[in-house]
Amino acid sequence: IIDRYVLRLFAKVLTICFVTFVGLALVIDLFNNLDEFLSLAKVKGGLLNVLFTYYTPRILTFFDLSSPLLAVISGVFTITWLQSSRELTAVMASGISPARMITPLLFAAVLVTAGSGVNRELLIPQFQESLSRNAQNWLGQSERPIHPCFDKQTGINLSGKAVVVSEKRIV
Repeated sequence: IIDRYVLRLFAKVLTICFVTFVGLALVIDLFNNLDEFLSLAKVKGGLLNVLFTYYTPRILTFFDLSSPLLAVISGVFTITWLQSSRELTAVMASGISPARMITPLLFAAVLVTAGSGVNRELLIPQFQESLSRNAQNWLGQSERPIHPCFDKQTGINLSGKAVVVSEKRIV
């Protein structure tokens, strides 16, 4: 019962911190790119569709980047909450050691790390193309600089001045 309580508190803190961090990042980015999104909304069929398409992969990337920090903040805040509400003292008085109380938090941190790995290896690669574009060139119509690279499957060295993604053309 105590483990479930601690894990539930950890999950609540993790969720609140993640939603807060993502909300702050999205609001800042949204206001920086609002003009581009409004012009894309006319072409792509609505502002909500454009925002969903643009920000879904970026939320996954944000979770990948912030999950270690979120796990630490959630663990520290959970222990602090248990201590400040005197619940840790009551549990220790019943004969349960503080190390025993931290064990579910370590398990939860490992789960967050594993979730981040699954996110990085399985989910984010599906959005590679949309993550490579920004709001200013979402349709891929303007030239973007290209760095020379070697394609191992075909044995061809790809280089040029720029790439136009919408036309799949190297300049």
